[in-house]
Amino acid sequence: MEFAPKKSTIIEMELLEKGVSYYKRPDLAIGEDDVKVTAKQVEVTVHSLGSVDAPATFVALLDTKGKEVARAKVPALAAPNDLYPKTARVIIRAAAKKGYKVVVDPDDQLFEITRINNDRMIGQLSSVIQWLRGAVPGAFFENIGRISAVQLYLSVKRGYNERWRPVWIRHRIKIRGTEKWFV
Repeated sequence: MEFAPKKSTIIEMELLEKGVSYYKRPDLAIGEDDVKVTAKQVEVTVHSLGSVDAPATFVALLDTKGKEVARAKVPALAAPNDLYPKTARVIIRAAAKKGYKVVVDPDDQLFEITRINNDRMIGQLSSVIQWLRGAVPGAFFENIGRISAVQLYLSVKRGYNERWRPVWIRHRIKIRGTEKWFV
């Protein structure tokens, strides 16, 4: 569909079928620190974030071309309605390489709140760390193995004066007058 410039376009739509409300959907997710790779297996922690119980599904390991290498069963997970985390640790028995991807519900069987949080690339830094890497000069990030989601201390140079200051990753990052929010 193309829209002509400087002209109004009216689109009439009709609801054919009512969808499921977000508060009645499950939501499975993989977080930043939830994929651990060893020589012969991948350990994945799957979280239930929705407001209803999530049925059993699978987690798959995909190669760089998107072809499935292996999969493992994820048990049914209760909804975290009591505000305590509901997780399942799943082991995929296959070797993984940088660039491989771990995907929850690879067959798209669940009608979730969002699918954005259903996959993680192996060996890829989070968007927060990628931004920090570009904002802070030097090899500071080369020696960091696992970065805490709560607080990261880093060196910020102001002229000839070097000092340490906390940067809260989950809320706001402000370096050299630039500011970026991560929610």
